Amino acid sequence: GFGPQAADVSYGRLFDGGEPWVTLPSPTPGVLNDSGACGVRPYGATDPTALVMTLDAVPPPTVGLTSTLQIRGAPPLSQVTAYLAFAPAQVPILGSNAELLIDPGFAPFATVTTNVWGEADHLVGVPNLPSYVGLTVYLQAAAVTAQGLVGSHALEIRICP
Repeated sequence: GFGPQAADVSYGRLFDGGEPWVTLPSPTPGVLNDSGACGVRPYGATDPTALVMTLDAVPPPTVGLTSTLQIRGAPPLSQVTAYLAFAPAQVPILGSNAELLIDPGFAPFATVTTNVWGEADHLVGVPNLPSYVGLTVYLQAAAVTAQGLVGSHALEIRICP
């Protein structure tokens, strides 16, 4: 079985026929899970309640332009770090119900301080290099609090031309 289900959240493979199994906040019945297009695709832990922060990149990262990395639902007035990887993963985090959704070889990408509402924005410029078109990266954010680790769902980002 799939365990507990949440309304309007699908459970499936991040890539058709492959690993990892994830939750997808935008159900697309009958459509391939690997979009192949440029843009941003969010995905989450198999337990949709495990990761409370949200992460987005608006507009989708495009060569030569600037996007805003948006963090919402984080602990207020806290340090949140977004991590970047070149592959997805599915690694349980010991001592919590959260999952690492990006490759464990990740690197810190940006650290921001949230406001009193637990929100933060970070501007990200994409170099104007044609070789970046189609580059796929994965982002996930985390904050360490007195209560433990707080994480976000992850983003698959494919750079647009």
